[in-house]
Amino acid sequence: MIIFNSRILALSCALMLLSLNKQVLASDCQSQLKAFNQAASLIDVAAISKAFEIFNVSNRCSATQKHKARRATANRLFSVAYKGVDADMAESDVDQLLELSETIAPTWRALSFLGSRDHGAGRYGLAARRLQRALALIDDSFETPTAPSEKTIESIHQLAAESLLLADEFVPPPQVRGVASGVLAETVRGFSVQRAPLPISFKTGSTDFSPQGAKAAEALFLALRNQNTSAIEIIGHADERGSEKYNLALSLARAEKVQQWLLGKGLQLDVQASGRGESQPLVLSSAGAYSTEQRWQLNRRVELIRLAPAH
Repeated sequence: MIIFNSRILALSCALMLLSLNKQVLASDCQSQLKAFNQAASLIDVAAISKAFEIFNVSNRCSATQKHKARRATANRLFSVAYKGVDADMAESDVDQLLELSETIAPTWRALSFLGSRDHGAGRYGLAARRLQRALALIDDSFETPTAPSEKTIESIHQLAAESLLLADEFVPPPQVRGVASGVLAETVRGFSVQRAPLPISFKTGSTDFSPQGAKAAEALFLALRNQNTSAIEIIGHADERGSEKYNLALSLARAEKVQQWLLGKGLQLDVQASGRGESQPLVLSSAGAYSTEQRWQLNRRVELIRLAPAH
């Protein structure tokens, strides 16, 4: 009886200590949250950065608590930066707020805004990376509980595709739950991606992939292998240089190269191929933003068309 009561007493003490420890941790977490939120409310970059460093490495708050606080602060910083543009805030201050927002917790709003600025400044690789990541965050309902409109998603997707086509290096798509997102996504929160221009490029006047084109083709294969599509069409396009007959033949040959390469890799889909030559230039987000050479590069592309979902 004495031994039994001793065990009960020991268990009771352990539970009491555990409860007290949880209370202390909760109290410490609340104090750290308060300090972090106070710094965020002042929009003081140095103070927020310092509070974030302490808060981020702390084991006093749960991962969920940290995530919510980071996301709320990131959205607040983005809002101030976005309004600051209209209020003639110094560009360096806007950039500082946006970069801090991205560091604390990347959000689709900040990434799409930064990506648009990168694109306008000719930083196409960075723009492609940020815009595709914005699409991935939109597609993640935990990270983005309320999705933007389909029109907004479509605009981000288009600018991401144009950035990819102009980037010096291939920028691989991000993954959401093990499936390719970004430009190669099949859907993004209700927006169905039926057409996607791809940076599958070739050596001049040839059907041989360029190093960048080979990486893009591999990414396309990996994406299609894990998506719910049963039939696609690969369409080759050319710029207006050269004769119409030559451009049509070359664009078809390149589309057929991608088709045979995908099937040779073991892709279990109905893959069709066709060429359009110079007849269908890419509809651009802002044609006036590009030089003639850049428009040629954008038009000289391979396009993916999803014809039917898998049964």
